[in-house]
Amino acid sequence: MNDHELQTEIEMLIYSRREDDYWDFKEKHHTNKADLIHDIICMANNRADRDAYIIFGVTDMTYEIVGVKEDQNRRNQQNIIDIEYYGA
Repeated sequence: MNDHELQTEIEMLIYSRREDDYWDFKEKHHTNKADLIHDIICMANNRADRDAYIIFGVTDMTYEIVGVKEDQNRRNQQNIIDIEYYGA
């Protein structure tokens, strides 16, 4: 899947205005690392048995896009890998 296809898929999920087996909306990044790992594991073991998404910056009540630019708990991929291996 290229970047454009991924963007299109994520937009379609947001516009569906619901959550399902392989996608979940989070308004903000997790403050608790254990909760983050739990959500990652849940998505990795989704019933649809397909790629899954935790989509940050979208409210899970109104499905409004609020963004995460100012989120102090925002993590990049390396930060998440460090949690898993180093307990960071």
